[in-house]
Amino acid sequence: MLLLAYLGRHRHDIARSVGVGVGYVEQLISNTPGLVLWRQQLCAMRKHQASVIELLDARQSHPDWRRKELKSHHSRAFFHLYHHDRDCLEAILPPALKPLRQSKNWAVEDERLVLAITELDGAESMSLTVLAAKVRDKGHLIKQLDKLPLTKALLVKLGVK
Repeated sequence: MLLLAYLGRHRHDIARSVGVGVGYVEQLISNTPGLVLWRQQLCAMRKHQASVIELLDARQSHPDWRRKELKSHHSRAFFHLYHHDRDCLEAILPPALKPLRQSKNWAVEDERLVLAITELDGAESMSLTVLAAKVRDKGHLIKQLDKLPLTKALLVKLGVK
């Protein structure tokens, strides 16, 4: 019975196989020096091994996945290794990539602003700040006007300062 406990078998399985009550098995495990700690370490090793295998299988099945996909699809295994063995996790994960910042399509924004300004009544008498607020420019008329050539030409034509 102690051999089954050292092998890490569940208390109910040990009780069923030997033909005794679960309480007796629990008492025997608790009273054997070092057995409770051994079983805890064995459980932790099994969880660690299962997490490593799960992530390695995921890497092999989906070689194009990034860290984010692995984390979201296999979060239990990911976070177990994250909390208990980060070096192992880093060895399994694909290399970290720099985040790519989306570039602004200034031509589309330029056309949108030109259309919005031409539809305004009395745009030539407004200041640049008032005009920017009315067309919801997101700060582009004041800060990024050099990237908006059509809008800049329209503002010069209207005489907006």
